[in-house]
Amino acid sequence: GIFLALSALCDWNYLVYGFVLMALGYAYSAFCYRRLIVHTAIKQIIFAAAVCVFLLSPWIFPMVKIVLTTPFKLNLTGQDLFVADLFGFFVPTDAHLLSKIEWIRSLNLKMIAGANEWEKAVYLGWANLLLAVWALKKDFRRMLPYLAGLLAFMVLALGTVLHVAGQKYQVPLPYTVFQHLPFFSQARIPSRIVVFAYLFLGVLAGFGIRHLFASSKKWASAAFLAVFLLIFLDFYSVNAVTTPVKLPAAYEAIQKDPLKDFAVLDVPWDGARYMMYQTMHGRPIVQGYLGRR
Repeated sequence: GIFLALSALCDWNYLVYGFVLMALGYAYSAFCYRRLIVHTAIKQIIFAAAVCVFLLSPWIFPMVKIVLTTPFKLNLTGQDLFVADLFGFFVPTDAHLLSKIEWIRSLNLKMIAGANEWEKAVYLGWANLLLAVWALKKDFRRMLPYLAGLLAFMVLALGTVLHVAGQKYQVPLPYTVFQHLPFFSQARIPSRIVVFAYLFLGVLAGFGIRHLFASSKKWASAAFLAVFLLIFLDFYSVNAVTTPVKLPAAYEAIQKDPLKDFAVLDVPWDGARYMMYQTMHGRPIVQGYLGRR
């Protein structure tokens, strides 16, 4: 409950996705026990959810009040835009050491054209996937639940319709259900649920390393170093471009304004830079996410 609340404070999407994780966990428990009602699991979920809501109540209740009392209803979109591309799981990003290889560069350009540029960054890593395959080969039955979890969240990260190499195909996917549910419909950036896929992949990769060491104890240290280097290089970014962090002079008037009870609206909307500026000028902001330092 505590960590679900902390995740929500990082990004409200993760409050929704945390509940999705618990719901799928309950479904797995019901499958294992071969019954629909698993009292222990229900109690655990209710307790965790109650702790989370209690900790977040200073933010949640005012937001609920606004939603219930305002006549303006905003139908947010993005469930088919801020999504993972199917190839994005397996093709290195344009910041990868191998990004200059023609077929990798070409696929990245296609994926950027077909969806939001940064939301497509769901690369699982060739080294991690090889370790996962090794774990499945050695103990498939035991690894099957982790594989199921990995695949479930990969599918959810694809959003409401399938994207392949930048092309959108009208193939309905499970995330479509969330689009029509209260509360869940507000989570309009499906690709971010991929973090839970990483958790399951991490377990599979860990078992892969364990089996790798078991099969070559003599070379265990060398094998560990090789695996470490492969994973490090697989996620090393060659993109050194940074955004200058400097507050434009126009904001000086805002900082010097003796009035305190106002918020800032940046026009034109410049993507996300206005949120970076907010951390420097210190005033609440109107658009975007929760105004915060």
